[in-house]
Amino acid sequence: RFFPEIQKPALLWMLNYLSGPDTWATDGEQLFYNILWTPETIQPENPTKFGWLTYFDADQGMALFRNRFQDENDIVAGFTATAKRVRGHQGFDNLGFRILGLGSIWAVGAGRTGQVAGHTCLFPVTDIENHSGENSAVGKVLETRFDPDGSGRMKATGSCMGVANHVRTFQADYSKKTGADAVFIITDSSENGKIWRMNSPEFNELRINPDGFTLISSDGAELKATVFTDAEKLKVTSSKVHYGGNTKDHNRGIAYRGESYAWTNAIDCNTDGNITVVMTLQPKGKEHPKVTMKKNRIWIGKKPND
Repeated sequence: RFFPEIQKPALLWMLNYLSGPDTWATDGEQLFYNILWTPETIQPENPTKFGWLTYFDADQGMALFRNRFQDENDIVAGFTATAKRVRGHQGFDNLGFRILGLGSIWAVGAGRTGQVAGHTCLFPVTDIENHSGENSAVGKVLETRFDPDGSGRMKATGSCMGVANHVRTFQADYSKKTGADAVFIITDSSENGKIWRMNSPEFNELRINPDGFTLISSDGAELKATVFTDAEKLKVTSSKVHYGGNTKDHNRGIAYRGESYAWTNAIDCNTDGNITVVMTLQPKGKEHPKVTMKKNRIWIGKKPND
């Protein structure tokens, strides 16, 4: 009853999407609330009709980019600038991003913990395990752009890891002009960034490539990352990180298809302050477009001279 009438058809669609028998299992409590809240006189309508493919919260500095509302193969990416949240949710997550889609979870945060090793971020040290975060850093949004198809970008600054003058731009492209189902571009500039880290759940297979890395889901979908760093030579390494750190209360791990997973693969790429990572997301059997960079311009699926 607190929502505007015009939004209720889309909210009902989302309720059905999240609790339907063909998508997400429901427990008894959830079923009770579904019955209690489902309006009898409203027909569900896909949220795409209402322009809900993108979302921006200016106060929290949070942006979401979504390609569609349909099924578990939907692609959703989130980027956050701040740690200005209620107590219990103030993790060291400035300039962190999340990616899910094509039936898998690709990029995650650290969970309920003060340990920073599980965060997807830029670090000013190489010994991340013994590094501490700075909770006073709240971050600031510098620029946003949102497109009707769910694509867009957000540029923000403010490091909770002690990175000096860290500016990150996160860009999502769902246009398929490149030949990929989705493209994500993360561009970092800083004075003292040393390690670019992305955490991915352990159920994705990790392959390290000469120019980056590839993650492969249990269904065969792939997220391929091509890395451009100002370090003398790119070095990609990985390690295991416990999701939620040492936190025991309310730490159920990463829920995925009825199972709980306790570990992530932390993927580290070296840098000397500035780094750009281009990710292409493809379903099983679909080739990734070639990614090149020349004079700070990125070409995907084409050659620089095309």
